[in-house]
Amino acid sequence: MHNVVTVLRSGGVFNEQYVRHLMAGVARHAHTQHRFMCLSDTVTEPEVRDGIEWLPLVHDWPAHYAKLEIYRPELEWFGRMTYIDLSSVIVGDLTPFLDYDGPCAMVRDPWHDAAQTSVITFEPGWGREPYLAFSAASDDWMREGERMHAPWFHDQVMLQIRQPDDLFAPGAVVSWKAHCTNGVPENARIVKFHGRPKPHEVDWARAQWSGEPVPVTRGVVGDGASPVAPSQLEAHIRAALLQGHPQVSPSAEHDRAIAICGAGPSLDGALEFLRTPGLVVLALNGAHDHLLGHGIRPWAQSIMDPDERVLRHLNPVEGVLYLMASGVHPSAWERLDGHSVALWHVYDDVTQCLAAELGLTMLIGGGCTVGTRAINLAHHLGFRTIHLIGMDSCYVGGTDHVHADSERETFTVTCGDREFEVNQAWARQAIDFKEMMTLHDYGEVVVHGDGLLAQIARQSRLLEAA
Repeated sequence: MHNVVTVLRSGGVFNEQYVRHLMAGVARHAHTQHRFMCLSDTVTEPEVRDGIEWLPLVHDWPAHYAKLEIYRPELEWFGRMTYIDLSSVIVGDLTPFLDYDGPCAMVRDPWHDAAQTSVITFEPGWGREPYLAFSAASDDWMREGERMHAPWFHDQVMLQIRQPDDLFAPGAVVSWKAHCTNGVPENARIVKFHGRPKPHEVDWARAQWSGEPVPVTRGVVGDGASPVAPSQLEAHIRAALLQGHPQVSPSAEHDRAIAICGAGPSLDGALEFLRTPGLVVLALNGAHDHLLGHGIRPWAQSIMDPDERVLRHLNPVEGVLYLMASGVHPSAWERLDGHSVALWHVYDDVTQCLAAELGLTMLIGGGCTVGTRAINLAHHLGFRTIHLIGMDSCYVGGTDHVHADSERETFTVTCGDREFEVNQAWARQAIDFKEMMTLHDYGEVVVHGDGLLAQIARQSRLLEAA
């Protein structure tokens, strides 16, 4: 009999109701006999209740680190296990997880090309080495995990001891933030909620708990307004590679500073700063033309969205490098003929599937907009001082861009003691930005202006606002 296990450490947002919801989701989608278990500090002795086998946690390891108890040697007699985080919602057939018969498989991190521990299937004894190592020096390991050097943060720090043998197929486990901007992809089996919101804060997730049908979408890439079908995106990528442009390669860490420029209202207030000698300027979308119009030639422009309409911002000039995501509309390549071009790839289900076949490098994760992806792109290019300019993520003075206003429904959000008018794309970008800055160490990140992202920076001791 296969075992499905989760872990509940009391005192946080999760409770026994979360365990029951996860068990019910597994029961609906596991087409094989299984045992559902929960390791928890809410019990002191083993007991069976509500169809769940409750086992006590034996260490006082906090939060994420309690997960490592699934590898306790005395639990090996149960046999193979599939661990699922409580912050997960089951939406599809679990057979690929329960039928996996290798030593250990995990999911791929949505932000980095690395394993992630939200779903794990493993054979007895696989995790004994990391468990014993953590047990022998738990305080030291937790200090290392709290340094938040991605992807080795929290319990994932123990992946330095042992890596999984396999990764589950792309798209089987998806991130609510990274992959579900336009709905849940049709091939998803588990939706993972990392950071906020949690499932109980999302109407869709509560509906799944009640067993309602799952809404699906074929959109997997875009800014929340222009999804494309995976087959169309694949065609874009293949067309890009046929152009023969080089792919961007990772660079060693260096001491140069980069300014990532969106076209938000605060861009105009930073024009003099952008003339700083030695500052590397990366323009996103329409910021390229706006800067050129003010006599500032950026080092590069980057465009990510596959929608052909976005190419109105692609007006290449000599002396600028065009860092193009491979999924952009193929009509871009005629415009760029004769100009300096390099390709990078949006980290998503499609590029994961194509990476080995096409030799894709530099798969860049990091949220739903080119702005948040550009932060990761800059980091991969070795920059450890990153200025964000014109990335307000809100309306300022009734406008959201220096070049033209978008026409989208707006609403108000509160951050600290201030309110901001946003649209759906800006709100999602702000959530992604906060999540990225919390989880990953990008070096020195300075947010210019007085918009929502700058306010988030002021609320965080990890960032600066200029």
